[in-house]
Amino acid sequence: MVGYPYWVDTRLVGINAGQPARDYAIMPDNLESTLAEKRAKLFVINPQDQASLEQLTSLYPRGVLSTYPSNIEGHNFLLLFVPAE
Repeated sequence: MVGYPYWVDTRLVGINAGQPARDYAIMPDNLESTLAEKRAKLFVINPQDQASLEQLTSLYPRGVLSTYPSNIEGHNFLLLFVPAE
């Protein structure tokens, strides 16, 4: 989950993963630190966060971008899947 103001409570990922004390958000200024992880990655991005999207697609040119359509109008989000190296 890429952090974005007033979007989602990123602690919910940890709660659903059985780790309620863990916040899985990564803030935009820390995206470059994800390069060290060589396993596959999935980034969840607010569609309005064009700066993070541009940074991630620059860092991961092999990434596959898709839109997750929500049943609630205006609540779609972007997924960037990055295959393992």
